[in-house]
Amino acid sequence: MNEFFQMDRLIDELKKEITLYQELFGEKSSVEQLNKSFGEAFSVFQRSMFFEIVCRISAMFDPAQTGKEKNLTLDHLMSVCGGKITKDLYLEAEGLKWDFAQTGIKAARNKLYAHYDLKIYTGKKKLASNISYEVIWKLLEDLSTLVRSLGEMSGQMPISQVRHRKTKLPKKRNGSALVARISNT
Repeated sequence: MNEFFQMDRLIDELKKEITLYQELFGEKSSVEQLNKSFGEAFSVFQRSMFFEIVCRISAMFDPAQTGKEKNLTLDHLMSVCGGKITKDLYLEAEGLKWDFAQTGIKAARNKLYAHYDLKIYTGKKKLASNISYEVIWKLLEDLSTLVRSLGEMSGQMPISQVRHRKTKLPKKRNGSALVARISNT
C-alpha cells in the first residue's frame, strides 16, 4: 500500500475515533450518564482519546522528515509529487496548513503532551485553541480530499479507484449505544 492510500486510511481511522469521542463526550447528557456509571474510568478514557486525537492529527502536519527518517505527513506527500503539483493544489495545501495552525492543535501537543510546559501546568499561561468536533472534522475532510488529489496527480492513487471505508462504528455498537446501555442499567 503506497503512502497516499496509507495516509487516507489513517485519516479515516482518525475520523472514526473522533466520531466515537463526540458520541461519548460531546453532549452534556452523555457525560452525565458516563459519570454516574463509571466516572473515573471514563475520565481516563476521555483524556486518553483526546491525547490520541491531538497527537495523530498533529503528526499529519509534521515535517516530511525528522533527521534521516521520513514521516507520513502532508509535506511528505507533497514532496513525492515533486514538480507535478499545480499552483492551485499548492495553495490548497498551504491553506490547509494555515487552517491547522489556527486550531492550536500543534501547540496543545507540544505544550501539554510532548514537553509538559511548566507555565501551562502551573496555570501561569493559558493555552488558546479552537479544537471542536466541527473544526477537526472539516480539517480531516479537507485533508482527505487533498491527499486524494495529490495521489491522483502523482499517479499513485487512480481517480477511478473507489474506496469503501466506514468512519463510524456500527449503530448498535457505537458510543451512543454504549451510553444508552449504561443509562438503562
